[in-house]
Amino acid sequence: MSKTIHGNYTDFPSLHAISKKAEAKRSDYVSKKEGLKNTDRYNDNETEREYQLEELEKDYDANMDAMQEEYDVEIAAIERDLAERAFSTDAGTPEEQAAAEKLIGNIGAQLATAPVSSDVFDLLADKSKVFNDAERLAMAQQIDALTEQALSRAISQQSKDDINRNADAIRQECSKVKGFQDVAEQRSRIKEIKSKTGPVGIQRMFDYVADRAQNGYAAKLK
Repeated sequence: MSKTIHGNYTDFPSLHAISKKAEAKRSDYVSKKEGLKNTDRYNDNETEREYQLEELEKDYDANMDAMQEEYDVEIAAIERDLAERAFSTDAGTPEEQAAAEKLIGNIGAQLATAPVSSDVFDLLADKSKVFNDAERLAMAQQIDALTEQALSRAISQQSKDDINRNADAIRQECSKVKGFQDVAEQRSRIKEIKSKTGPVGIQRMFDYVADRAQNGYAAKLK
């Protein structure tokens, strides 16, 4: 059962902990509820038994509501952290970053002097396939400006189409910066988690199924 319930949360320890806590709380609730129902202590005072069951359910509901709020807050915190990390990637060594900046300058100079700017982008698209992370990050920050520079010097529509096609390919390569990839993968997993029933909701579903089963069984006995 744990593997099924917690499998989606293993990359996020805080969510995994909430999921396990919700499961443990329901297990404790079910155990105590069955104990109250079956104990002989209240055989002569069913009103007290019902009162104790109601108090137990109130406490359970309050705890589950609190866990749902904790879960929602944690999801939001993870999303904020991923957003901050996505824009704080520091790729490569200082030497690699300096070389990447020089590369960008050289490309700009070539675009300013090359007879056919689309040819420069053809070569740049090939070069981008072997970019290191410093080059990917530097290019990601400048690709729009370089594309505009190339388009401004393009004469034919075919050249403009080639530039835009290569620009898209270069952007795709630039997205492979390790920090960006890690964040993108985690954001994808968070979106998947949010699209499904959360850990508290899962336990509530178990409650619903158990209640339906119990009520159905009781109805058959009548």
